Amino acid sequence: MTDERTSGPDFLCIGAQKGGTQWLYDQLASHPQFWMPPIKELHCLDLPAKQLEKARKILRKVGRNPEKYNARQREKHRPTVEARDVAFLEKLIDLPRIVDVDRYCSLFDGKGESITGDITPAYSALEPPTITRLAERLPDLKVVFIARDPVERLWSQYSMKIRKKQAPEVIGVDAVLAFASLPSIVSRSFPSRIVDHWRSFFPKEQVGLFFFDELRTDAAGIRKKILGFIGADIASQSGELSPGHNSKQRLKKYAMTNEVRAALCDYFAEEISLCAEHFGGPALGWGGRGKPSG
Repeated sequence: MTDERTSGPDFLCIGAQKGGTQWLYDQLASHPQFWMPPIKELHCLDLPAKQLEKARKILRKVGRNPEKYNARQREKHRPTVEARDVAFLEKLIDLPRIVDVDRYCSLFDGKGESITGDITPAYSALEPPTITRLAERLPDLKVVFIARDPVERLWSQYSMKIRKKQAPEVIGVDAVLAFASLPSIVSRSFPSRIVDHWRSFFPKEQVGLFFFDELRTDAAGIRKKILGFIGADIASQSGELSPGHNSKQRLKKYAMTNEVRAALCDYFAEEISLCAEHFGGPALGWGGRGKPSG
């Protein structure tokens, strides 16, 4: 039996998808106070089997040649794999194929004095019974949500679909709106609903709201805010990473047409107003600003 300090994650980042979660993982994984899982998105609380093959693949590579694997990790500015990472992956593979919060928490038993967490944007859409169990099991859990203008977030997600050749590069309004209307996309596209939902299970002060807008304009500032919220040293650097390090900067970007922008602004009109009312800050300017980064 482990004590409460060594049992379970200290925080969850529940998104937003396309809201800087890879940036956050990179910053925390290289921060001296953190030990982050060797896989960014664990999906243990929504799709427990999703990352099994990825875990097996890492273990195979590490088993064959750990020096080579870790050299590549360093080239990508990612932390090297050590013994507790191997133990984590082995436990992950052995998890039941159903959501089991206690077994999930046991994945993090090796964290020691380090801060650790799970960055899985899909958790923004978790069902009430799972969140209720989390709140019972981890009453002090910090929940991080990085909100992004719904128009820009949706377009960035659709751009990812184009990059993966799952949508044509000839972009039509009807196709984008059909994508936006898919239940799996709707569940991630309305930040006011997501934040309100999670704050109905955890105290407001434990659900931290941050803005992608600030990542663009003041990466060092939002990094300090998130570190402070989680309870880490805001002055410590993340190794050689600058606060604005973007591992996805070379991805191809697609421009949003004026027609698509207008259609998405109409589609999200009510949500944009709710975000301005509930969130304030950068959300006051959401809806139809400039061109998104894709």
